[in-house]
Amino acid sequence: MTASDNPLDSSPNETHADASVDAGVSVIVPTYNRAARLRTCLQSVIDSGESCAEVIVVDDGSEDDTRELVKGFGSAVRYVYQSNRGPSAARNAGVRLARGRYIAFLDSDDRLLPAPYSRVAAFLDSHPEVGVTFTDALVTDASGVSSRAFRRAHLETFWSLPYETAEGFKVFEPAAFLRAMILDRNYVGMTISLIRRSALDRSGLFDERLIGYEEWDLFVRLAAAVRFAYLDEPTAIIEKHESNLSGDLEKMVVSGVRVLEKFLDGGLDLSDDLRRATADKLNAMSFDAAYHAFVRGDAVTARQRFAAYMKRWGASVPALAYWSSTWLPSRQVKRLREWKARLG
Repeated sequence: MTASDNPLDSSPNETHADASVDAGVSVIVPTYNRAARLRTCLQSVIDSGESCAEVIVVDDGSEDDTRELVKGFGSAVRYVYQSNRGPSAARNAGVRLARGRYIAFLDSDDRLLPAPYSRVAAFLDSHPEVGVTFTDALVTDASGVSSRAFRRAHLETFWSLPYETAEGFKVFEPAAFLRAMILDRNYVGMTISLIRRSALDRSGLFDERLIGYEEWDLFVRLAAAVRFAYLDEPTAIIEKHESNLSGDLEKMVVSGVRVLEKFLDGGLDLSDDLRRATADKLNAMSFDAAYHAFVRGDAVTARQRFAAYMKRWGASVPALAYWSSTWLPSRQVKRLREWKARLG
């Protein structure tokens, strides 16, 4: 049976006459070859007790038994198949089909805790000035040990951000939150966020050209457009394991540079001070991207990246020295690195 023959399938580009129905929370679950984990994920949605408007699984070209697994959940879960295009394209496909006024993204290897959306959706209902909410989570490592994601010792900048309190939520001052999201880190994850559909209409969807840091890119664009609120209670369990995409350092380094370039060149309304600080961060990350290629022995890529770095930022002594080193035989470069390590 082909994908088009299966009644569970629908095209990612499909539109519906009732697509604009104000239907509460749409839960979008992108997945790729994770049938075993997906079963637990979807069961957590069923067991959470939430009466979601819909649960949409977007299968990004899986070759395992994902289709049959989802079929086992019956009408509780809608299945959408597309050829493999990456998680951003899968999430975008789900958003285009969603009917809810609020969008929740649930990674297929994560799990919901009981009643994750009711209180958050009620807060958004009564606070139209807020476009995105996010919560704490329990993060479980490979050994099964869990800890809170928003620990104060690891997020000093986050916990010092200015905010107003409303119904137990922290509603952040927009300019300070945007600055921290760019210069410190992305605080908001897919599984712990609930996004007003109209906010996505303002900011745009995921950039499908990015592989890594696509969440950072989206949430910064949202932070430039709407207010964010945080609830200091876990609503999900996030599992860390070897197959997490964030483990691919090379992709993350390259995407980080691209995202910062977008922030500077892509039309974000940044203050002069924030624009300068963002440029400084891009300078450092561009150098790191070139150095990363150098360390792993990819002389051609390192040479290209150091050349691009110097074209934009000027020929600093370290950049020029590393660029020059890429022309040397690999054995000589190895000796130089050993000599540098001994000097400490």
